[in-house]
Amino acid sequence: MRAAVLLDDSDQLEIADVDHDEPIGREILMRSVAAGLCHSDYHYLDGTLNRARPVILGHEGAGVVEAVGPDVRDIRVGDHVVTCLVMGCGECIRCLAGEPTSCLQPQVTKRPSGHRPRLTLDGVSVGQMANVGSLADHILLDERAVTAVNTDIPMELACILGCAVVTGVGAVLNTANVQPGESVAVIGCGGVGLNVIQGARLAKAGTIIAIDANPAKLERARQLGATDTIDASSANTITAVREITGPGADHVFEVVGRPALVRQAFEMTAPGRSAYLVGIQADDAELTLPVTGFRRGKKMIGVFMGGTDPRIDIPRYADLWRSGQLDLSGMISHTLPLEEVNRGFAMMLSGESARTVIKF
Repeated sequence: MRAAVLLDDSDQLEIADVDHDEPIGREILMRSVAAGLCHSDYHYLDGTLNRARPVILGHEGAGVVEAVGPDVRDIRVGDHVVTCLVMGCGECIRCLAGEPTSCLQPQVTKRPSGHRPRLTLDGVSVGQMANVGSLADHILLDERAVTAVNTDIPMELACILGCAVVTGVGAVLNTANVQPGESVAVIGCGGVGLNVIQGARLAKAGTIIAIDANPAKLERARQLGATDTIDASSANTITAVREITGPGADHVFEVVGRPALVRQAFEMTAPGRSAYLVGIQADDAELTLPVTGFRRGKKMIGVFMGGTDPRIDIPRYADLWRSGQLDLSGMISHTLPLEEVNRGFAMMLSGESARTVIKF
C-alpha cells in the first residue's frame, strides 16, 4: 500500500510503500477513495501531539471494503464506508448508553499483543493516527472504526463526515443542544468551525457569528450560514460579540486550539451560558479563566468529536446532505493526489484552503 508516513521528527510526510497484514478478528481491509486533511493531522507535524513514529497520518477517510476478518459482524465486502476515530467497544456501560466517545475500554479495537503488527515498513511496525491512518490507499482497521453509507454519496464528500462534520455539527446538536433563536459565536472557521456554523443554522440559531482573521474564511462562513462576521485581525472580538448580542453569546465555540482563544470564548459568553472547547490543544496546555465568570453561572465544556455516535450520526448527516440541508461540497476547497499531501498541509496553514481532500 502507498501511504503518507511521518518517519521521524520532520514536519514533512514521506510517500512510502508499506506492507499490510491480512485482517484478523473484527478487522477489515478497505481500499481508500478519498481522505480529508484535518488540522489534527498537522498537530503531529508541528509537535503539538507528540506520538511515536513511524506513523501514517489521517483519520478522515472513505472507501470500499475489500476483505473482512472472521469475526466481523456488521460490515460486508463491497460496502462503502466512512472512517471515524470514535470506535467504542460497544460493550461497556458508556457505549451501551450511546456514548462511544467516552468508551471505557477502547483498547479492544487495537490488534491484540502477540500478533504481527497490522502495518510494517522495512520490517518495522508502523502506527496509524487515531488507529485509522487514512492517508493511505488501503487501511487495515477494526470494523468499529467505520460506518457503512449508501453508495449515492460521492466518496470525496463522504470522507469529511467522519471528522469535520461529526465534530462541528455534533458540537452544536449533541453537546450544546442549541435552541431556535439562541446566539452562537464560532472562533475559527476552518473545516470544523464551518460545520459548527452549519450546525447552528440547522438548529435555527437566531444569530450566528463567525470569527476569523482570514477574510476568505469569513466569506465561506457567511455562505454556509453565518449571520455576522468579525475579522479577528482588526477587531476586539470580545467587544464585537457583545455589540452584536448585548450580554454575550449563548453558545461560544473555540475551534482553533489555543488557550488564549479559549479565554476569549469564555469572556464573550453571556452570564449563565456556555463556552465549548472544541479545538485540539497541546498535551501540556493549561487554561487560565476568570473565576468571576463562573460566579455568574458561565460554563466551560470540553467537546470530543462532537459527542458523536458515528453509527447514528454519519447516516443522519448523510440524509441531511441528501435533502439539501447540509452542504458538503461547499466545505471542500481543493482536491489533491496523495503525492501532494505536504502541499495540502501548507495550504491549510496559509489559510488558502477550507478542507482539502486527497483522492486516490
